Amino acid sequence: MTDERIKGKAEEIKGKIKGAAGDLINNEQMEAEGRAEELKGQARQKANE
Repeated sequence: MTDERIKGKAEEIKGKIKGAAGDLINNEQMEAEGRAEELKGQARQKANE
């Protein structure tokens, strides 16, 4: 695994946690930001395969 893929996976996990926290406290903006970070992390991983 390259450093960029590891960073992408970390970003994806961070986004999942943020999205779940937003869902838990009923904060739609935080939930959306988390989903965006998750997708960005997935894209970063795909770009560095």
